[in-house]
Amino acid sequence: MADVSAAPGSRVSRRTVTDTAWAMFGLGGPTLLQLLYVIAAARGLGAEQFGQLMLCVAVATVAGCVVGIGGDGVAFKAIARTQEAANSLFGMALTMILITAVPVAICAVLLAVWLQRFDIPLWLPVAIVVSEVLFNRIASACQKVFIAFSQQLKAALVGMFVPLARLASAAIVLLMSPDDALGTFATAYLVSTFVAMVACILYTVVNAARPKFGFSGMKLGEGVSFALLWVNASLQVEADKMILSYFATPAAVGVYSLASRLMDGAFNPPRALRISLQARMMREGAKGHSATYRFMLRILPISVAYGIFAWGAIAVISPMLVRLFGEEYAELGRILPLMGALPLLRSIADIGAELFIASDRVSLSTIVHIVSTALRISIGIMLIRSDGIDGAVGAALLSTTLAAIIFWTIAVVMHRKGAAGRQGTTAQPPDDQSHI
Repeated sequence: MADVSAAPGSRVSRRTVTDTAWAMFGLGGPTLLQLLYVIAAARGLGAEQFGQLMLCVAVATVAGCVVGIGGDGVAFKAIARTQEAANSLFGMALTMILITAVPVAICAVLLAVWLQRFDIPLWLPVAIVVSEVLFNRIASACQKVFIAFSQQLKAALVGMFVPLARLASAAIVLLMSPDDALGTFATAYLVSTFVAMVACILYTVVNAARPKFGFSGMKLGEGVSFALLWVNASLQVEADKMILSYFATPAAVGVYSLASRLMDGAFNPPRALRISLQARMMREGAKGHSATYRFMLRILPISVAYGIFAWGAIAVISPMLVRLFGEEYAELGRILPLMGALPLLRSIADIGAELFIASDRVSLSTIVHIVSTALRISIGIMLIRSDGIDGAVGAALLSTTLAAIIFWTIAVVMHRKGAAGRQGTTAQPPDDQSHI
């Protein structure tokens, strides 16, 4: 179990560092594989076809957050607190995913086709959407089981199945050089994700939990809150691509997609720290908001320090990235130094968002996530419509900043009210002892 307070005054324990390192391996390995896959796709398809592909991925990624209505998050939280019911909780998560995947997938395919506004083979969004909203979602639920057990190494291995399979399929497609590169790529994407999903299920059944299908343990309100948390986090990466596709060209979507993927990869170290401590967060949350708040404050300085470092590093290496991807992506050199602030801003916002989930403030968390998501979309439409790719960069920075402010302002106010209430209780003794 990760512990950030193993000794008085200590900030990070040795176990926390170890767990974070394994979580970083679990995120860094897939990120490296994903980067290689993205490089191959970007160079092999060209900016326009790559933009079409990444738009479908963006729509499918956001839609995938709704699949299961947060059932895997509910299961994760419950398993982290008590592991005896892991089989039924894991089965509940898979059941929720299976019964919601089809309607969500249909809506996502229709949205992807509408956003493209140009000729697109129907097979492309179908293959990508099915891969993300069903196969990848099940693989993600498997990984959460290991994280709930604080088995970071096994969670890391499970997290590498999907990107490794996709990288292998992308390499095969590029070596084949088919006439219909985009259609072949979509097929390989679908098949490889299915194979990875099967591997994830088998590995989880053997090493962690055997699913008992059903709805036992599902808390709908809590699940909705988890789903909104993931949708909001996903929109921080994907919303601008979808809006940009409507107001700009596929090539612009391709350039911006590369930039946002790179920022998502740069966000992995603070995400790894948060994942390594998630099971502990849920246990602290059982003690109330203030306990969770104090716990989160121990994580925040580390994430902020890394975010500042990452921002500077991204600004320095941005010219090299342009040479890596090719001249079709020359605008990367201009927008990356600004987007480099996103790992810092997302770290602050995500820690604040997780605070409410961990401390069982489900209704409040739901309201805040709805407001944050609405702001993200509204700001994106206004800025991207007028300024294109520059508007997308501005929308990402502004909306993430506002989300961080909203989450932490509410968290601080709630903590102070709780502290004031406790002081008032201890300051005034009961009436039957006031005269002793």
